[in-house]
Amino acid sequence: MHIRKYVTTCEDILAENDRETGRIVRRAVCSAVIKNPHAGRPGEDLNEIEQMGAEISGLLAERARSRRSGWPPRTSLHTAGLHRRHRR
Repeated sequence: MHIRKYVTTCEDILAENDRETGRIVRRAVCSAVIKNPHAGRPGEDLNEIEQMGAEISGLLAERARSRRSGWPPRTSLHTAGLHRRHRR
């Protein structure tokens, strides 16, 4: 798998839906842009790309977790899978 770049974002949430949270809620998100091995070949089976997403999810979670230095221990961590962009 060829990873072109990582994008990591951190945020501190103080209020949501016009209500104060009462504490700092911190979130970190990490995503990766990878080379599509099926680019230019319509109708390909996407199982290979889905497998790549499964393989990289642990790495993305670890990169997001590394951004939480000094965060409270109850910080939650969520991972997401493949995002497909459809072209017309």
